[in-house]
Amino acid sequence: MTPLPKYFSTYFPCPSNKKFFTTDETFITAAGQGDVQISPFIILKNVLHVPKLSTNLISVQKLTKDLSCNVVFHINYILQDKNSGRMIGHAREWNGLYYMEEPNLPIKGHSLI
Repeated sequence: MTPLPKYFSTYFPCPSNKKFFTTDETFITAAGQGDVQISPFIILKNVLHVPKLSTNLISVQKLTKDLSCNVVFHINYILQDKNSGRMIGHAREWNGLYYMEEPNLPIKGHSLI
């Protein structure tokens, strides 16, 4: 999910009934969805555009399923291609969240949950 619509390579409006319950007990609505390329190796499919979010969020479960990759949690977070074992993504932990690090990210500071 991202509040930033300008990084979508494909974009389709969402029906107004696509809503999410937040931790502060309010509902937020997705305005659209599409694909976002966040690195040469990572294209996120069906990313939701949620204008009221304050940060970008990536689901680790969806990431590993869509990219068919492994995740290694240690002090940092590493995404590895399942077949070659090559690192395709990296994140650092800060205050209980993992933040992706990639020099070519169009959207800086993706939070991983």
